[in-house]
Amino acid sequence: MATSDLIDFLIIHNLYNTDANNIIRKMQTSDSHSEFMTYYENLIQLLCGPIDIFTLGGEKRLQKGTLANPEYARKGFHVIRTWAANLAHEKRILKYSNNSKISHKFMYDGIIKIENFIPNFEKVEEKIQKEFKNFPTVVHKRLDNICYRNKHQAPNLNEIFQQIVNTPDIESVLGARVGSPIRNFFKNALLANTFYQRVYNTPDDNDNQKNLHIDTFFPALKFWWFSQDVSENDGAFVYVRKSVDHMTEYYNWLYEQSIKICEKNYDNWRLRDHEEGSLRGSEDELSLMKLNAISVEVKKNTLVLGNVGGFHGRGNTKKPFTRNSIHGSIRLSDPYSF
Repeated sequence: MATSDLIDFLIIHNLYNTDANNIIRKMQTSDSHSEFMTYYENLIQLLCGPIDIFTLGGEKRLQKGTLANPEYARKGFHVIRTWAANLAHEKRILKYSNNSKISHKFMYDGIIKIENFIPNFEKVEEKIQKEFKNFPTVVHKRLDNICYRNKHQAPNLNEIFQQIVNTPDIESVLGARVGSPIRNFFKNALLANTFYQRVYNTPDDNDNQKNLHIDTFFPALKFWWFSQDVSENDGAFVYVRKSVDHMTEYYNWLYEQSIKICEKNYDNWRLRDHEEGSLRGSEDELSLMKLNAISVEVKKNTLVLGNVGGFHGRGNTKKPFTRNSIHGSIRLSDPYSF
């Protein structure tokens, strides 16, 4: 994460001082987790006051306590917290990724497509489409669609599920290989959070997930393996590339929105999701950040990895369409681990 953009943000909002600059530089060069966290605590307390950063972890909801305090927001707490978590992710990747190319793309571009994921897919394609019909048409995980709990209902889909959760690329983008401090959390969450997702999408249905948003203040993974072609007209996943590579303009937007959330005067269209930490952004706001949304069209048998710390949303469809996928997500409980 570029230190210069954070420094520029602090200068713009009259939050900068040389002590803060020195701590930020030390955080960027530190390769010790305990040292990094000490510097981070010192930075927060220098700029914001006596905040116990260790009890907050990956909590994203700006609804109570320290996180909902407008005084801390005005002192840049949410911006600094975001910068530090992304910097820690970068350090973890450098230590524990087996594929620097794909982890770099996840960290700075945010979206990855792996086509022809399952060899000889055409041999099982018909069986796969039939097995998806054994599961409910819902967008969220339930006991009756979690993959590892329902393997007997879908033996061919189960084989694909096993290949997905064991692909090294998924480990690489979060730095979860053997020896990583997030290894056990990652493996458990990967199994528990992967399910058969069947999205019934209709045109202009006021689905709030179609508003561009971030899921978290730190890098987090969502992935989809698609069993069918999905075009823009079918409501393909929408992503804002490079919105995870935070620039000063992003920090300015986050600063303004965090204050509005803490003061309970954010725009009504952003809904309650905004203060729950899933911040909504408008196209005009993204344009000011020099960012544009793209439709992630896919061919069948494509695995998509998305860094949902960046802006994304469900695409709007031109006609009713049911999108079948194996879908999972990993959001760390402690995003500062490395």
